Amino acid sequence: MRRLMTADRGISAIWVAVVALFLVASAALAVDSSGAFGTAQTDQTTADLSCLAGVNELPDANTAIDLAVAYAVENWSEMSGNSVAISGTTGTYANGAGNEVYIDAAYSGDDSKMYVRVTEIQDTWFAKVLGQDQVTVVQEAWCRVNSQSSGTGVPFGAPLGGFTGGIFGPNPCGSNSGNCGSLWIPRDDVGGTSATLINNIALGPDRDLDDWLGHSSGSSFCGSVSAGDTCHRLDTDTGVSAAHLGEGFLQRFENDPGATCVTTVSGRQINCDNPSQVLGSAPTPLMTAFGSAPSFWIPSIHGAYNGANTTNHYYYDGVIAKCDSPRLARMPIITENLNWDIGDADTDWPNGNKEVKIVGFYWIVIVNPNGSSDFNGSGNLKNSDGIVVWFGPNAECQGSGSTTYPFDPDNPITRKDVFLVDSVS
Repeated sequence: MRRLMTADRGISAIWVAVVALFLVASAALAVDSSGAFGTAQTDQTTADLSCLAGVNELPDANTAIDLAVAYAVENWSEMSGNSVAISGTTGTYANGAGNEVYIDAAYSGDDSKMYVRVTEIQDTWFAKVLGQDQVTVVQEAWCRVNSQSSGTGVPFGAPLGGFTGGIFGPNPCGSNSGNCGSLWIPRDDVGGTSATLINNIALGPDRDLDDWLGHSSGSSFCGSVSAGDTCHRLDTDTGVSAAHLGEGFLQRFENDPGATCVTTVSGRQINCDNPSQVLGSAPTPLMTAFGSAPSFWIPSIHGAYNGANTTNHYYYDGVIAKCDSPRLARMPIITENLNWDIGDADTDWPNGNKEVKIVGFYWIVIVNPNGSSDFNGSGNLKNSDGIVVWFGPNAECQGSGSTTYPFDPDNPITRKDVFLVDSVS
């Protein structure tokens, strides 16, 4: 009997030891799993922010990778001090200890998509007793950018002496016979007159248009600079057709996720927002806001300050609801007198193909085309009008949520809708 009890006690001791080991292992797993889960959450945020930051710079892969890495390091301070290795459209940022940020800036061959993978080596605590010193945490993010540009320039010039509301004449050359008010601005992404005009309307010019003032007369011709470079001299465009105009505006306005008003033209859904919907509230007529000419009004550029010349001019000094609206555009003011300077007279529109220079800009909200009545036949444009909006010093752009960011009236805006996706096909 005593031998049996002794044996039972031995077996019980073994079971106690097994249970104790199981409890210790479970505790180790729970504690280390909790730590790994926390690391995974942090790394997922790092991957998400890194992807959203970098994708906004696509298709410039190098800049996109550098910015994505900068955001990753901002959220992963122990990784700072290293350098990113870029090969083609991919980049790797590693510290030599297994921690790594890998970025593909043209995921699946598409330069509008980005992939970010964050790999972190997590030291264990209690799992060491089981021989597990480290665990590898891998978090991924995919994101995409819709690089449709809006709030950008339009390839139409306003003559000196005042804006009358017409971006160009109806049908389509009524008021600006010979070139419809269109400006010839070369592009690097397409060739030919029709494709160039369509892309310049839809996306905005790819040259950085600047005003002439302060520049010499022999430099910065738009035909001799590359995309992204600054120029202020260009030609008027005589190769304009209503079909090209219509297609350009249809591309500019369609598929806009921020549109409040949507209408159908030639079977395509387009943004038809009015100025109040673009700005957030109705702007104030300029003559109401300023009884006499404000400091920004230059008579030799904008014309006489009176009720007739300011009919289509408005003032806005609040938060702009849609700085990225395709209906908000920056329009050059041009003169064909290449020796023109402040105070000179030159109010004629240059008829035919002429070289002109930019002496200023209007910010406009494009009012027409705003529906099928403004198009003729299969998208042929017959009417396009707008209003000038002068922005005050308190003008800001509405960001996500309640955040705002400064509005810079001297620079065009390029909208890039960026968003995370669960998977990229």
